[in-house]
Amino acid sequence: MKQAKSMGIALVQVLIITTILSLLGLYVTSTSQRHVGLAQNVKDSFEAKVLLAQAEAELIHALTTQLRDESVVTDHEVTKKWNFHGKPFSIDEYTSVVMQDYNGLINLNSFDRQLVSIMLANEGLQGSDIQKVVDSLLDWVDVDDAHRLNGAERQSYSSVGKIGPRNGYFQSLDEVFSVKGTQLVRPSFWYDNFTALPDISSLTLTHSTEDILAALIRDDAALGTVLQLREQRSLNMRNFIAETGVEDDESQNFIPGNRLRIKLVTKYGKESISTRFDVWLNLRSLNKPVYISNRVWNK
Repeated sequence: MKQAKSMGIALVQVLIITTILSLLGLYVTSTSQRHVGLAQNVKDSFEAKVLLAQAEAELIHALTTQLRDESVVTDHEVTKKWNFHGKPFSIDEYTSVVMQDYNGLINLNSFDRQLVSIMLANEGLQGSDIQKVVDSLLDWVDVDDAHRLNGAERQSYSSVGKIGPRNGYFQSLDEVFSVKGTQLVRPSFWYDNFTALPDISSLTLTHSTEDILAALIRDDAALGTVLQLREQRSLNMRNFIAETGVEDDESQNFIPGNRLRIKLVTKYGKESISTRFDVWLNLRSLNKPVYISNRVWNK
C-alpha cells in the first residue's frame, strides 16, 4: 500500500517536472523566435537605410549630370523613368521616388486670380465661396488693411479669436490653412498645387499638376491629349502649344526650374523608410552646385 502510494507521488512529481520543463522549453523557443525576428527587423532596417542612401545618391548624381527633359530619349537608368510633375516612379526594385518641380506649382505670394478661381470651381466650390478664398488669400499677402469685398483683414480674424493676416509673404505652405476659407477644400489641394517659395515667379507648363493644367487648358479633349503625351514622355513645347493653344509668356513657359521637392520611399523585407527634402540646383556654382534643405524622415 505504502509502495503504491509512493509510486503515485513519484508519478505526479514526474508529471509536474515534465510540465515545467515543457513550459520552460516553450518559453525559450518563443523568446528565441522573437529575438530572431527582432534581429531580422534590425537587419532589414539597416539594409533599407543603405538602399535609400544609394538611391538618393544615384538620383542626385543624375540631376547634376543629365538633361532634365522627359521627352529626350535616353538609356540612363534613372532619367528614362523620372518625371517632374509629382508622379511616383521606381529608381530600383526597392525605392520609389516622387519629384515635383516647384516651378510647376502656383506661388501663393503672386498668383493669377482667374486661374485659382477656376481650380477652386473644379474642386466644387460655388461663386461666393470662391471669392471668399481668393480675396482672403490676397488680403493675407497685401501690406494694407483695406478689406476686399469677400476677403478678411485683422478684424475678421480677431472676432473669432485668430491671428491674421500677415500682410506679407507666406512663409510656409502650412500657413495657408490660417487663411479664411481655405478649409473649404481638401488639404492636398494646397499641398499638391501650391508653393510659398518667394522666388517662383513663372509656371513651367510641362511640369504642372493635372489640377493646374485642367484650369489652364479648359478643354477636356486637349487636356487628355496633353496628359497622354506626358505619360508617353513625348510632351514638349511644340505639341503642347499645338494641342492647347496656350503659349509661353512672362508668367508661364517650358523651362525646367532649379528647385525640386523630392520624396523617396524604400521598402526592404518588413521595413519601410522614407525621406522628404528640397533640392536647389545651382550647377554653375563650383562650391555648392546642390543644396539640400528641409529634410524630414518617415513622414
